[in-house]
Amino acid sequence: MTMRTDIQPAGGHTRWGLVLALFLTGLLAAGQFAKVALTIDTAHEVWPGAGRGVAMAISVVGIVGILFGVMAGGLVARIGARRALVGAMAFGGAVSLLQALLPPFALFLLSRVLEGASHLVIVVAAPTLMAAAASEGMRPVVMGIWGTFFGVGFALTAAIVPGLIGAGGLPLLFALHGAGLLAMAAVLWPLLPRSGRGAPVSLTNYVAQHRLTYSDARRRAPAIGFVCYTASYISLVTFLAPRIGGAATAVLPLVSLVGTLAAGVMCRRAPPARVATIGYGASAAALLVLLAVPEEARFAVAIVQFICLGLVPGASFADIAALNAAGPDRARATGAIAQFGNIGTTLGPPIFSLFAASIGGICGLAAALSVIGMIAVRAAHRGIGPLPAAAPEAEARHAQD
Repeated sequence: MTMRTDIQPAGGHTRWGLVLALFLTGLLAAGQFAKVALTIDTAHEVWPGAGRGVAMAISVVGIVGILFGVMAGGLVARIGARRALVGAMAFGGAVSLLQALLPPFALFLLSRVLEGASHLVIVVAAPTLMAAAASEGMRPVVMGIWGTFFGVGFALTAAIVPGLIGAGGLPLLFALHGAGLLAMAAVLWPLLPRSGRGAPVSLTNYVAQHRLTYSDARRRAPAIGFVCYTASYISLVTFLAPRIGGAATAVLPLVSLVGTLAAGVMCRRAPPARVATIGYGASAAALLVLLAVPEEARFAVAIVQFICLGLVPGASFADIAALNAAGPDRARATGAIAQFGNIGTTLGPPIFSLFAASIGGICGLAAALSVIGMIAVRAAHRGIGPLPAAAPEAEARHAQD
């Protein structure tokens, strides 16, 4: 007996309820980063002997993504996005509940490694399922929405953290986060279709999995250049926004979401690679303008720059579905984006710190990265044509259990 795993209803309409549920899952995944990053002072009070290890508790989640991003894509392709997503959510929820007990710091750090694995599988499986839940015409918009999950998740977490810490400290925050993941896992399990299985994946074929992903231009192209976005984005928020002053640190991450959502709409009429190229080029130009304008005008130019840079993630996620019709291929392409994205978020801040003595150094490096990203996107997509007409049938063949 076979069962289709295509989650689109008859008529190809977008299942907006499922899209919303998956996006809420993405917000909880962002919370896996934010709940420690935004409470680092409180964590120092809870574990006073941890020292710099508290900062490691933040970055270790990204390091897991660097090492195993492609493997996560292979895992999702192997066991199916439904099993992978719900399993990762349940596991992540259980880990967060364990953290609420405030274990010794060594165990807490180990739990963050486990949480990194949960986070990685979620951010690979959820957009794969969102792409499948959208109609062909709305798919770029849906993927643009997914591209905002990290910024929106951080912003919402920042809004509720002070109240939760005041009411119950880290135990309350971690417990509610864990309960949220478990609740969403229970909601999604009956909504998602049964998913098929692919070829086995294990640590023993680590190199083979990377070769399988990166040897295919359609799978690797969405990730190429994405590293320049993540390295620039987090570093500009960290180093440029405080130099501009005012409300820049709070406002700039939010306005970037405008660009990300706009990218989804733009990708309905233009190839995602072109939209990403426009975003990088406009970002580089805005950074150079920022250096030339009077100090009082820098905030306005920075807003434009962040909107332009925000086009890149929306276009990159839309590119996954534009280049890959089959769910397993999308999962592997998303794994590559996760790997490249984590490389950027991990390496970007320390590199930018070397240029942080002046606003010119910050903007110059960010502009250079935008130019590199623009070139990389164009090079990665050279020679890639549109999906063949039979591509949807390929997805249907994968959609069996």
